[in-house]
Amino acid sequence: MPVSDTRKHVTALFGRPRALSTNGRELYSTYHDAKFNYLVDSTNVGERYFTKVTILGPRRPYEVQVQVFEEKYELESDAFVNIGVDEDLSFRRAAILQKAMKNTLTSTQTLDGELPF
Repeated sequence: MPVSDTRKHVTALFGRPRALSTNGRELYSTYHDAKFNYLVDSTNVGERYFTKVTILGPRRPYEVQVQVFEEKYELESDAFVNIGVDEDLSFRRAAILQKAMKNTLTSTQTLDGELPF
């Protein structure tokens, strides 16, 4: 599917992106917890997560990379520090996206080659 359709799927599943790259191939979700519940006020928690979805490749079929980053609040600096990628949450989030995209591909209308009219 085209990049725009992939972007629409990501937005439909993960919500409106917090940030988007200039070419539209990197999307950053709003902050959420480990159970993928979005945080209304992400500054009052000890740890928070965000999902980065990257659409890779010069042409179709594109590869979609999903990474969930963990950030922890550090008292010394009074700011959140990036801990790194949480592989388990990334795999779970990618499986959700893959399932939704496969369901869309199987439900699209196709034209019958033998009887087009």
